[in-house]
Amino acid sequence: MNNIKFLPGQLIEITTNSDNNSDRFQSKFLAMNQNYLEISIPTKDGNFSAINTGYNLCLSTQTPYGTFQFNSKVVGKNSDNHSIFISPPQNIITSPNADLELNSQTRKSCKFVTIASGKGGTGKSCFAVNYAMALAKRNKRVVIIDADFGMANIDVLLKLSPIYNIVDVIKGYKTLEEIIIDGPGDIKVIPGGNGLLELSSLSSHQVERITSGFSYLEENFDYVLIDTSAGFTRTLNELVLSSHETILVTTPEPHAISDAFSILKVLISMHHSLNLKLVVNRCETPEEGESVIKRISGVVSHFPNCNFEPLGFIPDSRFVNKAVKEQAAFLLSYPESDAAESIESIVGVELGEPRKVKIVDKQELTATDNNLISSLFGNDKKSGFQPFNSKDGLNSTFVSKFKGLFNKN
Repeated sequence: MNNIKFLPGQLIEITTNSDNNSDRFQSKFLAMNQNYLEISIPTKDGNFSAINTGYNLCLSTQTPYGTFQFNSKVVGKNSDNHSIFISPPQNIITSPNADLELNSQTRKSCKFVTIASGKGGTGKSCFAVNYAMALAKRNKRVVIIDADFGMANIDVLLKLSPIYNIVDVIKGYKTLEEIIIDGPGDIKVIPGGNGLLELSSLSSHQVERITSGFSYLEENFDYVLIDTSAGFTRTLNELVLSSHETILVTTPEPHAISDAFSILKVLISMHHSLNLKLVVNRCETPEEGESVIKRISGVVSHFPNCNFEPLGFIPDSRFVNKAVKEQAAFLLSYPESDAAESIESIVGVELGEPRKVKIVDKQELTATDNNLISSLFGNDKKSGFQPFNSKDGLNSTFVSKFKGLFNKN
């Protein structure tokens, strides 16, 4: 067990096989020691499911290094923490490679997260910096990369004055490690720069400079958040292909939801296995936020190659606007605000805690949603899409996948 490293909040697919009762559930890793793994209470269709002590389980998950599948058994429960305890991995079925079982000192568990939106004006960058600080409050080592190369603004949001930025790394003037600056709330920031349109325009030497820096981040941080430009770009696609997960930020406005569906169409059609999470920003009421989550969840659930999880919603709060004008993070300036509470809750879900608001039961799609699916994806909703396959993540460190996209080294 010492040699196997799981990420807190890492998604698991569970199959039960006890007393001739077989079913499939979703869960998350919470903690581990020599004697057991602690995982969140499994859910099915958004509802908690009772799995009794003694049940035999088959678990499948993607580590940053590939697929890991093993058998286990439920050995206890923790009602206060909404979790269950399972035995250590037994009868390992698939493992990425021998490297997975290297000493944990050799390989650090680092999650690369791409943060995207279908359009501008969703508050994506504001979410990214506050999300980073909320993770840091949970003792996570977090760095945020401003990857909006055309309109980099993380430094403006946080009232920072960087001397160097990522363009200096690409040009060979500095290393990525050298341009990292301290941000508020115990986070680190890699400033973006203007003048770079697409990663695909980089030479082999420039790709090597970037990937060398990413290797440093893998070894020294728990979370690397990549704040991208709004809308779909080739750079976004390359980052999504490489990242462990993608967070899509939208708002309840009809045009924002439409743009979110448009970017979903491209991502779902281009990726064999997509780890996607959703945040709905600027909601007037909790009901509005849950309604948008329900609608997008209902559409995405029709595509088996997408592993989808809603993280939650953020209210439309005056404290957010005040913090933006002050060039500060609302989590720090207004920690008692409803927006700050929502960010804390969203990070809790990321790390394995249950959502405070129960996910609504899945229902049949409305005629409007069916028309939308048809217009975006065609009449055969599942045509051309393959079930989510964790084997697609073999050898899937961010750096190895990123370098593989360019075939230049």
